[in-house]
Amino acid sequence: GDLLLKEVSARLQNLLRGSDTVARLGGDEFVLLISDIHSEEECGLALQRILQKIAAPYTLSGNALSEISASIGVTLYPADKSDPDTLLRHADHAMYAAKQAGKNCFQLFDARMEQRLQARQETLRRVARGLTAGQFQLHYQPKVNCHSNRVIGVEALIRWNHPILGNLTPNEFLPLLEDDDLALALGEWVFREALRQGRIWANQGIVLSISVNAFPRQLQRPN
Repeated sequence: GDLLLKEVSARLQNLLRGSDTVARLGGDEFVLLISDIHSEEECGLALQRILQKIAAPYTLSGNALSEISASIGVTLYPADKSDPDTLLRHADHAMYAAKQAGKNCFQLFDARMEQRLQARQETLRRVARGLTAGQFQLHYQPKVNCHSNRVIGVEALIRWNHPILGNLTPNEFLPLLEDDDLALALGEWVFREALRQGRIWANQGIVLSISVNAFPRQLQRPN
């Protein structure tokens, strides 16, 4: 990992001019300050070169080739007349949008992007409050053996009983959680709730397998 970061740093430095700046904020996040960009088209060409350079294969310490991709968020000054800290935040917002767009691409910041991100953050806060308030339920969809016409199991499907919007289906809120730690908390609740229901059915003599959907973030956890 350290060797990869050093190689990425070297590639970025080789791409930039003496008047430009590259800095590593931490982890795998870098900031580029590029001067004398006169149009969005010129900016786009520069960013495409960066994406191509970053995506070229790496050979680290004699090991096999490794490949990575970059997600780049951009804000242009003085079109964006914000102070330096806000410019960084706007670029970060745009980077998040680039990740959502499928990675290995760049996104330019605009005001609507910040509004969407603020709306997402508010939704995440409401989901967290709803989880604490017991607003979520699992509905169980039967899985039927078509030859014997018998129910052989169920799939647990989450519903959010929103106090204003009513009964919300997973596709109305789960995609917003994919890249947030709240996915882990909600996923843990789903597992525990499905197990609780399974025990109730078992005590009633009903033995069914229960399928539970998991977030990728959960599957990456060692526990």
